[in-house]
Amino acid sequence: MNKVRIRCDQGVQVLQGQDLIDNLPDDLLIYFFSFISALQHRCCCAAVSKKWLFLQASMSSSGCTCHRFLLPRQPRPNTTVVSMCFKGSAANNVRLAAMAIGICPLGPALTELSIAGAPPSSYPSVSDVGLSLIARASGCRLKSLALVNCCKITCSYIATVASSCIVLEKLELTNAKFVADDGLAFLATRCLSLLQLSLVACPNVSN
Repeated sequence: MNKVRIRCDQGVQVLQGQDLIDNLPDDLLIYFFSFISALQHRCCCAAVSKKWLFLQASMSSSGCTCHRFLLPRQPRPNTTVVSMCFKGSAANNVRLAAMAIGICPLGPALTELSIAGAPPSSYPSVSDVGLSLIARASGCRLKSLALVNCCKITCSYIATVASSCIVLEKLELTNAKFVADDGLAFLATRCLSLLQLSLVACPNVSN
């Protein structure tokens, strides 16, 4: 890596082997990202590093449009619906974070999501982090969610779904050993449109 020179009162300091940009505080990076509204440019930023990817994905859609004087006139919302399915090695947090960046209120609506995770020893598995990003990004348009062998999800993720996906109509959980009654109770109080709930191999959920 090239040497980076920083001038200060005492002279010139030479810092070698340090990524000064990636070491910036998250709040400062998010502020810089808030000036980027075009989806193509956001994706380019997300490709720099995993840190930038997850920061971009964690930003709400409004967070990228706060400087409205920089933005062109917004088009009408796209009413197209989208159904996505991830299996095996494709079901991981990085892929979900990248997809969360592409979800926009004016773009196609993600209404159905199905994830069939692989055994934890085989591939990096899905956890609360990636799934929460998708839940917040898709928001009140997600109606069907199926999670099979996503063994790392917890009640914290179920609470995020309940808060973000209030029009959810169908939820399937298989082999979710960390999901318990508390998470489902919160789901029942928020997702009033829920019509179908399927729980298989969820040992911490009582009758």
